[in-house]
Amino acid sequence: MFRDLAIKECVDLCLKAQVEAERCAAFCLGSEEATDLRRCIQTCQDAADVCQMTVRLLARNSGLAQNACELCVDVCVNCRDECAKHELEVCQQCAEACHQAAEKCERLTLQPL
Repeated sequence: MFRDLAIKECVDLCLKAQVEAERCAAFCLGSEEATDLRRCIQTCQDAADVCQMTVRLLARNSGLAQNACELCVDVCVNCRDECAKHELEVCQQCAEACHQAAEKCERLTLQPL
């Protein structure tokens, strides 16, 4: 039961990070400073993609879920660090969502799936 709850929490936080990363990338792409925000846009797109993949693999109890969680930690930390550099509210929200997803995925990687 605990394992199922931990997986559900990880899925929920990865979904939230995916949405926030997509929102951040879309906002930055439409910004007048899009050129200056290129790295932010790229890291957000990477985070959104990896979070989505992680959710799908966790949902179907894939043998690759552990690897996906490990990658998700790295990508979300990278996105968190990049977004935290920017004062835009959308970037700060993305940084927080990625931080939460990375923490939960990291805890999940310490447990056998």
